[in-house]
Amino acid sequence: MAAIKDDILALRTVAATLLPAATKFYLQDVPETPAPGALAIRLANQSSSDLSALHVKVERIYQLIYFGKTNIDVIDAVDALSRGFSKQTTLGTGAGHVTLGAFSMSQPFKTESGINAVICILPVSFHDNRDAPVYTKVDRVVLDFTVDDLQDFNTFNDVTMTGSTFDELAESTTMDGLTDAELGRAQHTQDITK
Repeated sequence: MAAIKDDILALRTVAATLLPAATKFYLQDVPETPAPGALAIRLANQSSSDLSALHVKVERIYQLIYFGKTNIDVIDAVDALSRGFSKQTTLGTGAGHVTLGAFSMSQPFKTESGINAVICILPVSFHDNRDAPVYTKVDRVVLDFTVDDLQDFNTFNDVTMTGSTFDELAESTTMDGLTDAELGRAQHTQDITK
């Protein structure tokens, strides 16, 4: 499972390349008086749904909040983020494959401290495995059977069965010269190994 911390750090790395003029990054915390030119990245929500008995889909929604001196500053920055995130489909986190969703943004607004800001939403998702019991594999199968009461067989001399697959067994089985009585009492042992 991709850790939330890894997601946030990967988002920061991508955002830093898309916004080289960003002055500061706030990870998961947004101060009461943020600096203009700063970008806050935080987890807004996480949910999961069953895909099968062994797989689950995890969906996370991240908020990216950009702060600027003017509305034009925040719109320019968010436009760069939007174009950059739309050009990639996955996030380079440490473990797993994290898929990016559609990037969206709010209308720019002025915070209580007088700084302009815009809130962006970026959903991500990935599939995760559930822990499943591990069973011991079958290494060897031995078939020991007796053929009784067979009717309408021709006379055969010998019965030989060798091979490890059904097709090999069918091709290698010979029954030469056995009478019906001998065929009925024949003991067959088949050893199938890996």
